[in-house]
Amino acid sequence: MSNLEIYKKFRGRGSRIIWPLIQNFQDKLSNVFNVHERTMGEPAFWYNELQTKTFITLSLYKVSETVIQEYPIDRKRGHDNKITNRCRADFFFRHQNITFLTEFKQAWLYAYERQDSVTCSFGYVMKMHNSCVQQIKSFDSAISHTPDNLYAIALTMSPLFIKITKNTNVPELKNNKVDELMSAAKKYYFKKYKSSLSAIGFQKRKNSLIYSTEINGENQHQEYPGIFYFWTINKISRR
Repeated sequence: MSNLEIYKKFRGRGSRIIWPLIQNFQDKLSNVFNVHERTMGEPAFWYNELQTKTFITLSLYKVSETVIQEYPIDRKRGHDNKITNRCRADFFFRHQNITFLTEFKQAWLYAYERQDSVTCSFGYVMKMHNSCVQQIKSFDSAISHTPDNLYAIALTMSPLFIKITKNTNVPELKNNKVDELMSAAKKYYFKKYKSSLSAIGFQKRKNSLIYSTEINGENQHQEYPGIFYFWTINKISRR
């Protein structure tokens, strides 16, 4: 099962549905990734954001009632809300009378060694996630033809990439350092989005992927121990 750390909870029926739904989705996505890797011989996160949406759609179908990619919505803008703008959400899905409009980004999370610890460089990932959050904020005045409660979700999926020096004990790195990286991610992310409904998920690979190459006559190793999921949720309306 994947890990899900929730920073800010909310009361009511939505909370009882949304967080278990997200946990279930992460687990189903992991299963889809595993099937792809067994079939194709390479991890699914080798691909870019557009291809990853295929795996997300498959996983959403396993946990919800219906899914639509590139879902068109009308959005009111201007201080008088008289101007209607047409836009699209990456995903529309529905579960237990709740409708979700979702924006998705994929961004590699680079970690590097510093003395006896491993440190993440969160700047690029947070820049991508922030653009995702700004997009869902524009859904606040979205017109959705549904009687459901309506939520907007920003999701950034970040495969973790660690460069390993020749002095690092490769097989032990994932066991010693992944928890440390998770703690660093929580500290950074929850501070930045402390006023939002937010969560961090981490899906650890059963067997960490080690990729070795030779550069300038020196063997270098890269490890891919798992995937981070950064979640931010806005409640748009209550019917």
